Amino acid sequence: MSVCGGADVAAPDDGDAGCSSALGAAGGARRADFRVLEVGCATGTTINALHDVGFSSVAGIDCSAAMVDAARKNLAR
Repeated sequence: MSVCGGADVAAPDDGDAGCSSALGAAGGARRADFRVLEVGCATGTTINALHDVGFSSVAGIDCSAAMVDAARKNLAR
C-alpha cells in the first residue's frame, strides 16, 4: 500500500461539486478539527480540495504507486 498526504497543498485544477456537497455534512463543526483519510486518492484532487476549504489534517492512500507519485507531485505545487 502506498501513502501520500500533507497539509501544505495547492488548489486542484478543477472544481468538484460532489466534494462541495459532502463538505456541507460537517455542519457547524470546525473543519480543522477533522482528520480525513481518502482511500483511493488517485492524483490527490479531493485531498487538495478538502485542505483548501479548511481541513488541515488530510491524507490519502492508493494501491497504485503511480497514482501516489502523481498525488505527491500535485501536493508539491
